Order: sequence, then structure tokens, then C-alpha cells
Amino acid sequence: MANTPGEAVGILTTENRNKWAKSYNKLLKDKENKAILEDIQRSILVVCIDNKCPEDLSDERSVAARNMLHGLGSNYNSANRWFDKTLQFIVAPNGICGLNYEHTTAEGPPVIGIVDHVLDYCRLELVENKLCICYFFTKKTCSVPEANLPDKIIKSNKENLNVSTTTDVKAPRKLQFNLTDSVREDINEATQSLDSLVDDVDLTILEFTEYGKNFPKSQKLSPDSFIQMAFQLAYYRLYNEPCATYETASLRKFHLGRTDTIRSCSSESLEFCKGMQDPSKSKEERANLLRKAVTAHKMYTNEAVNGSGVDRHLLGLKLAAIESGMNVPDLHMDTAYTTSTYFKLSTSQVPAKYEAVLVFGPVVPDGYGLCYNPQETQILIGVSAFNNSPQTDSKKMIGALKDSFRDMRDTLAGSIQAKL
Repeated sequence: MANTPGEAVGILTTENRNKWAKSYNKLLKDKENKAILEDIQRSILVVCIDNKCPEDLSDERSVAARNMLHGLGSNYNSANRWFDKTLQFIVAPNGICGLNYEHTTAEGPPVIGIVDHVLDYCRLELVENKLCICYFFTKKTCSVPEANLPDKIIKSNKENLNVSTTTDVKAPRKLQFNLTDSVREDINEATQSLDSLVDDVDLTILEFTEYGKNFPKSQKLSPDSFIQMAFQLAYYRLYNEPCATYETASLRKFHLGRTDTIRSCSSESLEFCKGMQDPSKSKEERANLLRKAVTAHKMYTNEAVNGSGVDRHLLGLKLAAIESGMNVPDLHMDTAYTTSTYFKLSTSQVPAKYEAVLVFGPVVPDGYGLCYNPQETQILIGVSAFNNSPQTDSKKMIGALKDSFRDMRDTLAGSIQAKL
């Protein structure tokens, strides 16, 4: 409804926490600003209706992912965000939509559950009206024959969705901040910092469509462990060495549980990577090394999700020592420990019913962020790195991942065990 864009107050939420806190306190000194900030804080979610989109959409899904992650900078949509909110629903002018969420409250799975719920509802409504479905992060459409959803399924979905409506909705009103010169200076500084960060993000989406989790399942292998070994092989081929690898282990089965670390890099994964690079190894030997590596990863995963991971316990000891005024334990200062927690591969599986891809940045300057959605016949991966690092490149990693997936499939397909 606004004829002109408002002040770019939202860009302050991109700042580091200390700077944003200072700006926040400046805003609070004005009563109207305080009321606005309280309204935003009480809100369930934020809807971001973008009005700018890059003209070059040769890699539409990757551009969409960057827009969802950071808004593409101050010249596009980064000011049209409030990054402190747990949920931001974003709609681009070309119809691409997605979410940005603040990680303090929850991990990816409950958020992607919301996405699946929303798209279930959209699909149900569209099928009933004999229209078509627009998939998450893409404009492509496909027909959804009504015959694919019998009446009993439609009825069941309606009951599960538990959709309610209300007519008691207040009309929207403009939130007009009163800004001092000091706050405007903060906005300018935040804009420069944000644009620098955006320029440093190297983010590309991989859509591997040659097979999905159906293949490792046909080999009686864990799809997640199989994909993790592909990550190990891709990295080893690029850098001729292994690296500490973080995979999110959900501890939601425990009261107030969040996460622990699945350490995907192991003795078994290293032997597998070496074997795949050794021309003297037969397909049988390589297949056996792959199976051993997948089995070892699956065992560690089970230990981690059942509370037997090591990382959160060790972190707890470190924080307890600091809180008690003690010296950081010698273990945490040891070179081996610091190397083992320098995660050049930070990874997380977030499965979804639909073609959704979650993305995040690397956790170290010369590392990669890999978030993946393994579906039945394809694997979707968000691959991130930093442009400032001469060692990393998202597109090179994607090329190595494609080769790894293909070689692992061919290795297993050619083994005796696969034929039995």
C-alpha cells in the first residue's frame, strides 16, 4: 500500500549482536518505536513481500536460495527482512517463495515440517479446483490429476491439516519508526557490513537427479550414511586429505534436547576414500570398503542420537570451567582437539516431502556448508562456501559430489553382493 519504501530499519537485524543491541536500545528511547518493536516481537511470523529480483536467472534455484538466506544485499531485499524472527515467509515478485528462520528456537526438521504442512494444504486446494501446483523454490508447474487424490484422501488431509478461518482480522497499518541521525548512521554502517557479507557468500544448489535414496536402500545401506560418504570422497578428491566433519544429530527424544555431533570422518571413511583412489583395488574391494564406512557411520549416528556423542559433553565441561572461573581444561587447548573441531564440512540432513532445499553458510573461513534433502529419486543439496577463501569453491565441490555419487553407484552395482 505504501507509495514509497520505508526506512531500512530491518537491515539493522543483520548486524552482529552487540551492534544491533546498541541500535535497539537507541530505538527504544522513542515511545512509538518501542511499541513497534513490541508488536514485531509479539508477532508469530513475518511475511516479506519482495519487489526486486535479479534479471539473470540462469540458475534460478541458486538465486532463490541466496534470496532466502540473505536477501541478495541492500540493492535487493535484505532490508525487507527482520532476521530476529523465528519464521519469515518470503515471496519474490517472480512467484518464487521460501522461508528464512532464526536458528535459536529450533532445528531444520520442525521448520521443514511447517513447509510440508503449507504445501500439503496448497496441493489439496489446487487439486480440488483442478489447477496445478507450484513447487517450493521454483516456478515450474506440473499437472496434478484429481484422480490421484481420491475423496477419502482429500477428506483425511483436510482433517489432518486442521485448517481454521477467522473474520476477526485487523486491517494492516504502517509501522512508522522515528529515526535519529545516530540510528541512520547505524543503518548505513549495517548496510555496508551486510553487502560485504553477501558478496562473500558462494552458494549453489545441486539437483542430483540420477538416483535418490532409493538406490542405497536397494543395497541395504543407510541413505544418510551413504550420502555422508559421498561428501567424504568428494572432499578427499579435491584436497587429497580428510577433514573434521560435522553432521547434525537430533536429540529431540530428550527433554529440552537440541543437537549433538555425528562425526562422519572416521578411519573407515578414510580407508574408503583411499581405496576409491587406488587403481589396484577391485570393485569388490572398493564396495567392501564403502559398506564398512557406511556401517561405521550408521553406528556412530545411533550412538549420537541416543546421547552418547562426545561433543556436547566436552563443550559442557569447557563452559562449566569458564563459568566457575577455572582455566579451560588442557584437553580443549590441545592441537588434536582444536583440529578435530575445526569443521571444514558442516552438514545436515533435512528431509522434506517436497522439492525444498535448506541452506546455511560454512562454519569456518575455508569450509563448506552442505544441507541436503534426500528424496526417492533425487538428492537436493545446498552447497555454500566463502568467496574470500582461495581454497573453496561451491561449483567445484558440486562437480566432485556428482562424480562421487556416480562412482559409488557404479562400485556397488558392479559388486557381487549387489547381484545376490
